Amino acid sequence: MGTALREDFPGLDLWIGLPEAEHDRVAQMKKPTSAPDLGVIDAIKRAAFLDAGSAPAGRGTAAWRTMELPSANLHGTALDLARIMAVFADGGELDDRTVLSPETLAAATRERVRGLDRVLPFRIGWAAGLMRNEGLEMFGPNAGALGHYGWGGSCAWADPEARLSGAYVMTRQSPHLIGDPRVLGLQAALYGAA
Repeated sequence: MGTALREDFPGLDLWIGLPEAEHDRVAQMKKPTSAPDLGVIDAIKRAAFLDAGSAPAGRGTAAWRTMELPSANLHGTALDLARIMAVFADGGELDDRTVLSPETLAAATRERVRGLDRVLPFRIGWAAGLMRNEGLEMFGPNAGALGHYGWGGSCAWADPEARLSGAYVMTRQSPHLIGDPRVLGLQAALYGAA
């Protein structure tokens, strides 16, 4: 996946499998001051959040940063997370280059499932790996926006109606699974200035 990311999106400062030469640029994450509200704990949530195997060992080590684990250790800047999300906000284009055809873009962003998530305690509409904003209202004011939150508050989103994308990364994690107030405040300021 790291090779595909570099080949398909050259020039972005995004890494799945961070080369050792880049390790000194990595900020250390500080854990949240309280645990997230996971809702009712069932077997699925226990496996996702609480069992020994739910968090890969070695976070923050050189081995962790170097391995290619797309679900948990993408390293990058907020700027380039926003730039890759711009593909969804700008009709499949990145830097005036078409990277997704209209058909692929439509297939990637259409709703595939909606309802109470099996892991997160929220009702979510999912596209292909992206949360849809309709009914969630965590990616700005427009229903057609979409994005994704990372544990602790990081977020990347795209709004095709406003032709806007953004991202937030932090060193101090929060207990919010989605809807981190820091992100929502930044989005409100951004849309308010537009």
